[in-house]
Order: sequence, then structure tokens, then C-alpha cells
Amino acid sequence: MTTLLTPAAIEAIYANAAQSFQAGRLDEAESRLAPALDADAPDARPWALAGFIRLRRADPAGALPLLAKARRLDPRDPVLPQAHGDALSRTGNPVEAAEAYRVALTLSPGRVPAIAGLARALVDQDRAGDALALLQPHVTTQTPDHSLLAVCAEVQGLLGQADAALASWRKATELYRQSGVAWHNLAAALGDREQYEAAASAARMAISLGVNGPATQLVLARALQGQGKLEAAEAVY
Repeated sequence: MTTLLTPAAIEAIYANAAQSFQAGRLDEAESRLAPALDADAPDARPWALAGFIRLRRADPAGALPLLAKARRLDPRDPVLPQAHGDALSRTGNPVEAAEAYRVALTLSPGRVPAIAGLARALVDQDRAGDALALLQPHVTTQTPDHSLLAVCAEVQGLLGQADAALASWRKATELYRQSGVAWHNLAAALGDREQYEAAASAARMAISLGVNGPATQLVLARALQGQGKLEAAEAVY
């Protein structure tokens, strides 16, 4: 027999679980959510949070039914189709993912994560041209979002537009000079174009901003090798 919970009880369960989730205590969050899910709570939030936990655990397949349930309970929240799109994309369903992202954008036009998700879903359907057409209006504004510039550069690269991709990476560092990720991406793109001195400079900037993992170290080492600075490259390795 299903236990009926009052709205106040569901609110308390959700609030406690959300607190655990925000603190990174996923096991605790799931345990706290269990009474609401077991009671088939008619509130989207516990189901959505359970789906977010599954996504955080890199279990998109487990997130799918939870997020689908949340969407049925609250079809007006744009976060839910966006998260559902993420889960569908990660489980190899780009067509359904694109549909979910479009719903999110209908509910919240200009929503950056949904635009990026839709672009990637289109690329996964071998529709890179459509993805670029989607992105263009959003990256030609005065202050485009960094994440959309990154997706745009990736799509331009897939389409063989190397110069345009490099220009997008440069624009990202010009607008977001304190983004180590942007500098890393620019360094990698410059290295691919054999502009080794500029690549090394960009990689060092990324490292100075805290993006100093193995991938950035490798970009720097390759840039130094390209300049013939073998000892310096070996020291980075």
C-alpha cells in the first residue's frame, strides 16, 4: 500500500535531500528522497532531484525514467526537458534529445545550456551545418556566452572551417580573459595549426589561471617541441 504524504512532508523531504545533494553527499541525498519516491509523490521536484543525482553519478540511463516522470508532473519547468535531453544525449538518443532541448527552448528562449545541447545533438545526427546555423545568431552578439563559442568552434572544426574555428577560440579568450579553459582550447587550436610559439604562450596562460592538468601540459610540450625546444618540452613531460 502506497503511503500518502502531505505537501508539507514532501517539501521537507525535498529540502533535506537538496541540501545533501548540494553538499555532494549523493548517497545521503538518495536515502532522504526515498520516502517521497516510494510514496509516488505528485511533485516533480523529488523526481527531478533523483534524476540529477543519477546524472551526477554518470548514470544517464538511470536518470531517464526519473526525469521523464518529473516532466510529466511539471511540463512548464525548462530545466527538466534540458536535463532529460542531457540524459538522452548521453544514452545515444540524439533525435529524442534534440526534441527535449527544443521544448526547453520553447519554455525559455535563449537558454544557453539547451542551445549547446541541441547543437551537440544535431552534430550527433550528422547535421553539423544545422548546428552551426543554430549557433550563429548567439555567437555573433557583442558578448556571446563562452560555452556557446566553444561549441561553435568545435562545429566549425568538424566542418573543416579551421580559420573560423580559430577565430572563435580567440574571441573566447578576448571576452573571457580569466578563463583558463578558453586559453587551453586556443592553445590546442594554435598547435594544430603549427603556430607553436603562440600555442605555447596560450598554454602558459591557461596554466597560470589554474588549468594545469595533463592535457594542457601536453599541449605546451608539443608546442615547445614544434619550436625545437626539446629539453624544455621534456621538462614539461
